[in-house]
Amino acid sequence: MSSFEELVDHFNTEASLTKVSANELRSVRSDHAGIPEEYLRFLEVAGYGNLGEIQLYEGPTKSGTVYPNALGRLMDILLIGDNFQGYCFGFDRTDSWRIVEVSPRGEIDTTVESEFLSLLNGCMQ
Repeated sequence: MSSFEELVDHFNTEASLTKVSANELRSVRSDHAGIPEEYLRFLEVAGYGNLGEIQLYEGPTKSGTVYPNALGRLMDILLIGDNFQGYCFGFDRTDSWRIVEVSPRGEIDTTVESEFLSLLNGCMQ
């Protein structure tokens, strides 16, 4: 697994990303207590945008924004990006902030990774 610095260097070289401002990060921390710091730090230091296989959103998005009929467990997912093919991924706030995949129909399919940096490592392959 690559270190945080290696991931930032890789994506700063390979992708055109937009950094999130300190004010925006404060707002995310305030709105989503417990959100993984590695995710926020990546948005601050590297940014969001097209990472090749996936795109990261500017910040976490409530699942109801993308899936208007979201109910049940889906309401606990904060979406942070997608794979350009209709599948989103996000943090499961009720299960240690693990990364899950959400199908185009709004079904929580699988655990993609246990943490954010592992997701990024998968994008470097």
